[in-house]
Amino acid sequence: MTKGSSFWPALLLGTGLLVASASGLAATMYKWTDSEGNVQYTQTPPPKGSFQKLAPPPPPATPVAEPASATPAAEPADEAAAEAAKEEAERKKLEASVAKHNCETARKNREIYTSFRRVMNDKGEIVMLSDDERAAKLKEANDMIEKYCQ
Repeated sequence: MTKGSSFWPALLLGTGLLVASASGLAATMYKWTDSEGNVQYTQTPPPKGSFQKLAPPPPPATPVAEPASATPAAEPADEAAAEAAKEEAERKKLEASVAKHNCETARKNREIYTSFRRVMNDKGEIVMLSDDERAAKLKEANDMIEKYCQ
């Protein structure tokens, strides 16, 4: 037997399993309660007692494209202006949220660099700051506070 001769049987077996599993997805399901009160879901009805037959789920819907109108509808100027104002308000709200977050971060950084000589670097290591490094970090934090905390 050669090395590549097992490829085709494996491919056929895999394809057969795929087809068999796909057909099982559309099978009818049965829901019933056993004698101990447990709800059971099976593809075969229970041997005795009442059961509920569950239909297979519908296939996924394909999106239908809306037909294009013959004449494009022009937006009135006031609607366009209202939309632009709404977008501008959302942008300002986002900028305010970012500024608030940056302000809080800068204040926390200033507190850390004022109180501690050992800090965690970007790699997660605890390092000791020199006086010059600490002064530079404090200046950076104060500059950020000045910029974002208004």
